[in-house]
Amino acid sequence: MLPQWLQLGLVALLAAGLYTMAALLVSLWAVSLDVSPSGVGVVAASGSVAPLLLAVPVGAAAGQLGTRRLLAVAAVLILIAVLAGALVVTRTQGPQLQLSAESVPAGDLLSLAAHQLPAGQSGNVVLESTPRVLGSFHADARGDASVVVRIPRETPAGSHQVRLCWIGTCHASASVRVT
Repeated sequence: MLPQWLQLGLVALLAAGLYTMAALLVSLWAVSLDVSPSGVGVVAASGSVAPLLLAVPVGAAAGQLGTRRLLAVAAVLILIAVLAGALVVTRTQGPQLQLSAESVPAGDLLSLAAHQLPAGQSGNVVLESTPRVLGSFHADARGDASVVVRIPRETPAGSHQVRLCWIGTCHASASVRVT
């Protein structure tokens, strides 16, 4: 059996390593969901504020409730916080693009509706397999845009991607089948 001081030291070392890894993974997850840089910063920083705010109240609660009950309450609260955080992050995903039809004949019109764009953003509507600009869009103050484009007659039949692009990168896409 290890001395108690060594056991506590090992637990602290393991907890610090897991905390750092969890903070890194949560931040990377937020980036993969297209959370804004300031949002990723808030996610990363929130972990360092929690111990400061909770140290004294948790110690007092441990004295009142006992360690096992306190851990059970903490587990439930952590689960609620994780689920609430997942909902917030999911709702703040990047730009969304919806098409009026899944399939369209070459030469016909296709309506596009975009949401969660940066307010006032302008850009191009691009049809890919072979990139071709079909038109342009401009988002309103809420980040919504709608535009009607014509699929070129010479577009080969098959599956294609309609993309919304600005500043050299495409930020939203949807599939369309050209017949």
